[in-house]
Amino acid sequence: MAGTDERSGGAVAVRSPRSRPGELRSWILFGAIAVAAWELASGLYAQPFLLPAPSQIAAELADNWDLVLAYAWITTQEVVVGFTLGLVTALLAAMLPRPRRLAVREEVAFFQKVREGREALREA
Repeated sequence: MAGTDERSGGAVAVRSPRSRPGELRSWILFGAIAVAAWELASGLYAQPFLLPAPSQIAAELADNWDLVLAYAWITTQEVVVGFTLGLVTALLAAMLPRPRRLAVREEVAFFQKVREGREALREA
């Protein structure tokens, strides 16, 4: 995939994230160090219910997998219902009549900005 560089006027190769394997390795290393630090910090912390170790979390997830899936399904349903309610509310609010005078002012302001933008592009 190639782009253009306006400063030099020529084509510049745009590298995808997949072309940088060293960067991916850096993020994996960072994640491993962060999890190891978390594991060590949770061992030093006196209250494991406030800062459980990643190994404890993984063990609880493995022991209670059916419960986790049940609550994940409930959460998914709540997200879908919330999104739907927000969408319907937004569409209904968009269809509400608004005073014509306000609508005309907004449209005039919009077209003035468009005209100013065109003039600025012509001058550049």
